Formats: sequence, structure tokens, C-alpha cells
Amino acid sequence: KVIANYDASGKLYTQIKEGQPCDLFFSADWKYIEKGLQEGKLAEGRKWLKEKLVLVVSAGGRDKVKTVEDLAKPGVTVAIADPKAPVGIYSERALMKALGIWDKVEKNIKARPGTVQDAAVLVKENQVDATLIYTSVAKQHGLTPIQVIEERYSGEILFGVGIVKGGKEALAKKFLEFCQQNLGEFTKYGWEAP
Repeated sequence: KVIANYDASGKLYTQIKEGQPCDLFFSADWKYIEKGLQEGKLAEGRKWLKEKLVLVVSAGGRDKVKTVEDLAKPGVTVAIADPKAPVGIYSERALMKALGIWDKVEKNIKARPGTVQDAAVLVKENQVDATLIYTSVAKQHGLTPIQVIEERYSGEILFGVGIVKGGKEALAKKFLEFCQQNLGEFTKYGWEAP
């Protein structure tokens, strides 16, 4: 029996640090696996899946937004996930350092959702014109990416998985092996093997 707890990776890691019972930690950012290993909270960590950052637009944003640069145009409403969620970090990195349009885009931000799922819902429900999310999340919500953000802009998006120290380590490892054997179930939804 698998009992799941879904939230932003940073929040989940904080729960693990504070002693919340957990056996297996799937993180949308490899840094939390590295951190867990360094801080002695994880018994083992593995690279799990790779993702891509994509631009998606709402029905109301289709005429306004054709490329990521259009997020900086006056009158465009944007959702960029909170940087506590890895997708927020990747989005800010792409817009700030690589593309150099963060200052203009920041003026158009209408929402800073806490998770990548929340960002997708805002676009799906036409509450903002556009957002940056993962390929797999776009697919899950039936949103068609209009642009893939190159890895040189977002940085490598690497998901990790860690076996939590002091949990049901043997059972967690067995479940992880099962997931690894069925990686095709994940890749068909937009992820890539690392």
C-alpha cells in the first residue's frame, strides 16, 4: 500500500528534516537529494528522471504570447511558480540570467503559485496568459507547449529519489526497484531517463 504526500520538493524535504514519517522521497530537484545525503537524512539517493521547461499559454493568451520573450510585453499576465518549488527556480534562472528579461516579466507576474501543478491550473482555467512548467505537467493537463526552453537557459532539470534514513528502508528500496523496472510508465508522460 502506497500512501503519497504531494507538495513542493523544498516543503517535503523540510518535513523530512523535521521528522515527518516518510520512506521514499521523490524530488523535482536533485539538490534536495544531495542535501539529504549530506545532512544524513537519506540512506541512499539516485538520479531519477530528466525534465524540460516549457512555455504554455491559456486560451486568452494565445494571441499575445508566441515565444518566451513575449512574457515581457505590456498587458501580458504571467504566473511564475514560487522559488520554493524547483520549477520556480528553473523559470527565474531562464528568465533572469540566460534570457535577461526578468525585470520586464516580473512586472507582468499576476501569481506566484506554490507548485508546478498550481501554475498549470492557472493557465488551464484562463486566469493568466502564460506560465513555464514541465513537459510532463503540460501533458497531464492537456496543455500544448508552444516553446521548449533550452537546458542552457533553465539549467539541467534532474529529478531525484532518496530512501529516507530510519524509515522502512528495505521496503522503500524494493518499491524503488519496481519503479526503476517500469521507467517506461514515466517516459510516456513526458519525462526522460537520466
